Amino acid sequence: MLNKRKSLSVISLVIILAFSLILSGCSQKAESKGEQSKPPIVIGVIEPLSGPVAGSGQNVVWGAEYAVKFINEDGGINGRQVQLKTYDSKNDPAEAVNVANKLINNDNVKVIMGAWGSSPTLAVLPIIEKAGVPLVVETASSPKVTNSGFKYVFRVSPTSDQEAAGAQDALISKVGVKKAAIIAVNNDWGKGGAAAYTNVLKEKGAEVVSTEFVADNSTDFYPQLTKIKNSEADTIIINSEVSQISLIIKQVKELKMTQKIVTTGGSNFSDALLEIAKDAAEGVYSVQQNVAWIPDMTPNPTRAKKFNEAWNADKKPHIGILEGAKGFDGIYTISEALKKAGTSEDSQKIQQALKEVQFDGIGLSVKFDEKGQSQIKDFLVQVVQGKTQLVK
Repeated sequence: MLNKRKSLSVISLVIILAFSLILSGCSQKAESKGEQSKPPIVIGVIEPLSGPVAGSGQNVVWGAEYAVKFINEDGGINGRQVQLKTYDSKNDPAEAVNVANKLINNDNVKVIMGAWGSSPTLAVLPIIEKAGVPLVVETASSPKVTNSGFKYVFRVSPTSDQEAAGAQDALISKVGVKKAAIIAVNNDWGKGGAAAYTNVLKEKGAEVVSTEFVADNSTDFYPQLTKIKNSEADTIIINSEVSQISLIIKQVKELKMTQKIVTTGGSNFSDALLEIAKDAAEGVYSVQQNVAWIPDMTPNPTRAKKFNEAWNADKKPHIGILEGAKGFDGIYTISEALKKAGTSEDSQKIQQALKEVQFDGIGLSVKFDEKGQSQIKDFLVQVVQGKTQLVK
């Protein structure tokens, strides 16, 4: 009888333990399911994906997508995965305003990255300011973006003024500029760049003999170049997008011009000039805003190496890697702010967190001043015997 009772007790204990394990397993599965069922954090993106600068916008988006991939592989942000909601601005101010309103009012995003060009970015600023939704600017360089008093804008790329000031000494001592002619695209970006380089050259005692503005879809530059050829200019400084720069330097070579060429503006990766303009790129100097394709020279070599490996493994165009790095750092800037804020739903807390963000990106180190402008570092490179070389 005693043995029978002991057997029943053992059986009862086994049943209780088994039942407990089942309940525990169900609880863990429910928790796991709960974690997986958390809605993703959605970050808005505004980039030109059609029109003359679509290639640049696509490179930025690819960089942003790699940032999201790496962030999600590392567990996401505050236990949630990240997604991008991307719209095409066509690099048009009116369209940029339209899609910014969609992101804020229809998609209910609490933070946005964009909008590549200075003109569309400036057009978007009143929209994000009124809505109280932070905008992280990855490319636009017009000083007006961060000098107009808006409180919800944060720029990780240099202003035209910063870029020109950073290149000032090298233009005089390395390039040997004494008299310059400037060709710039006729928009806020180009005008800002032309003014910035004019100012820093004058500060160093150099002279700007002419400034020519061209439409962003122009392909014939012979009239402007003929004028420059017959001037006293020893250097041509070009501020435009890489495909247009390539056309200009091809026509410089066709006219057998002897002036040195310096490209500027942030969309002027010298390897891209080489691929598009071929031999015409030989000898051309470029002021580069980052050297993300050389991981050991970046602020974050480990992350830069991982980015380069992914970019190359997926056969993304090497000529787009400089702009890809901008999109990558832009999203990581937002990620750091969301972690610091502890929320992705309160745009005011995200804005405050962005003010305090400080980290090393693959392009530049990010830390914002009171205007929302990050620090910068320029690099001067030159095409020598068909290869990009750092000018030391």
